[in-house]
Amino acid sequence: MLAGLLRITTEGMPRRVVFKRTSLVFCQVIIFNLVATPFLVNIFEASSFDEAPRLSETFPKPASYINHTSSRVFANHLQMHYNASSLPPQARYYRDRVNFIDVMRTPVSVADCTHPSTLLGGILGVVYFPSDAKQAVLDCICANVSCHVVPRSWHFTVVTKPVSTSVLWIVPGDDSLNVESTAWTVYYAYVPDVNRLWQTEKSMYRLIVGLAILARLFRSYGIHVLRLRSNLQQFPFHATSTAVRYEIELGDPTCIITADPWLCVAFLIDIWATTEIIGQACLRMCQMDDLVSYGLAILCLGRTVWCSFGALVIVNSLRRWSPNLRLYPPLNSTILVLLAYIIAALLPLAQSQWPPLVEVYTWLFSIVRTFDEEGQTVTLDNVFVMIVYLLSMCAMPFGVGIAQDLWRKLHRRLYPKQRVSPSKFHTKLATQSLGKPRIRRHSRGSKGRIKNSRVASHWFHAKSSVSEYIDSTFRAPSATDGVFHGDGTLGELFRLNPLVRVQATLSQRGISCRVRGYDSQDTLVDDARVHLISQIDTKQIRLFQSQDSQAAVGVLVLLLGDTEKLEVVLHRGRLNSPWIIS
Repeated sequence: MLAGLLRITTEGMPRRVVFKRTSLVFCQVIIFNLVATPFLVNIFEASSFDEAPRLSETFPKPASYINHTSSRVFANHLQMHYNASSLPPQARYYRDRVNFIDVMRTPVSVADCTHPSTLLGGILGVVYFPSDAKQAVLDCICANVSCHVVPRSWHFTVVTKPVSTSVLWIVPGDDSLNVESTAWTVYYAYVPDVNRLWQTEKSMYRLIVGLAILARLFRSYGIHVLRLRSNLQQFPFHATSTAVRYEIELGDPTCIITADPWLCVAFLIDIWATTEIIGQACLRMCQMDDLVSYGLAILCLGRTVWCSFGALVIVNSLRRWSPNLRLYPPLNSTILVLLAYIIAALLPLAQSQWPPLVEVYTWLFSIVRTFDEEGQTVTLDNVFVMIVYLLSMCAMPFGVGIAQDLWRKLHRRLYPKQRVSPSKFHTKLATQSLGKPRIRRHSRGSKGRIKNSRVASHWFHAKSSVSEYIDSTFRAPSATDGVFHGDGTLGELFRLNPLVRVQATLSQRGISCRVRGYDSQDTLVDDARVHLISQIDTKQIRLFQSQDSQAAVGVLVLLLGDTEKLEVVLHRGRLNSPWIIS
């Protein structure tokens, strides 16, 4: 009686609806980050608006085609630019910000010749050395062979297109300390290709991708959030709500972008278009002298998390053709991003310290290579290394799923719980809340008829009234807190039929919003999550839609027909609301 009077009193009154300020700021930061993500790699590349680098007459340009002569000439020119007099004292790693060249130097003692693999493993950049260059370094330091054959340069290519040039030379003494000794100093320079036209084209491509992300967010999330606010201003949250003002807590729309197959493809194209930057980032990860460069490299390699997102999108599509495909619970995209950064921070550095793995990379680089007339390597192809690295990132989410599964099994073994029959448990729960579970006969019009359907009341939570679900209304909760918290029907639907999820591999919980309603006494009376209907694949269930709801958002009703087949009734909110209480 009191609830009815309150509903009549508040009906027709405009309701004040605001967004929670912290969630609004958080959502705006996330949107800005998503739109700016395509441009993250620009901090590594030469800007197409800056003065062109490497135009000085004293600075040589690498030859487009390397032979034995040009290989040595380019190495000798770089040796004149980067030496003990031009580099900072004791610096083992130097980043030339003007010419976009990374230079590494490593003092090597003759005493290390007893362990050649250890000697080579300690040289910065050795992972990019071809086998003949490694042998030349060993012969120079350990076998007293003339070192004039060591200076050389070679291209890294993607198929046939050169993307970077590596340069190697060696000088006697410890050059970092500028003293003569029994040591040698091995210099290695990484010179990424700089093409003004190519940089401009990539910048335009990233601008298009950024705008596509912004449009996707506005179309799939922003418009729906504005409609939710508009509906709450005009209609009650649910049929028995006594709230006079609402507060909307926005979610994290990242999962909308990470689950978009076309955007995943767009980022993978950009990754393959910047293999020279990936190589430069991996090189910076092999040193700890310049921590700023190390941090920037983590950001660059973190972009490869899009391989993980792409793999999950593919698996999500495959389950349509293979319903029995075993899937792990949906993964959180934020966790995957953090793991990608952790892997980027630790994996290259750890691999560079393990000589057998360095040899594996040398072999992968050398699968496709060319030689000059003297038998020295002048080109290496990085396609196979890129494939291995990107496939490992594709496998990362499945490793996470296996780890989570093992953890759950271990937790159940360590902390066993008494097993209760699900039907008995839910029936007991419903009896405590609603009295004896009732069978509700529900009939509809000739089209979409549901005859003699009985409501499986044990599917609903204790705070829901089954009969009032059918009538698209809610009974005031009888819980001690006196607050309506929703019913969890959507989660139960996903559990009963996993194929109902549009996206079953990446968690979409982030895009849900939390609605809090307060009555005239400023007391919290509603606190529930709402979810987008678009996350339900209606082709996988028998869905009957109803427009008889008087609430701002819709509700779901699970029915079990005479054939024991799951049927779902969707009572849409007013003005064809895209939201349902989850």
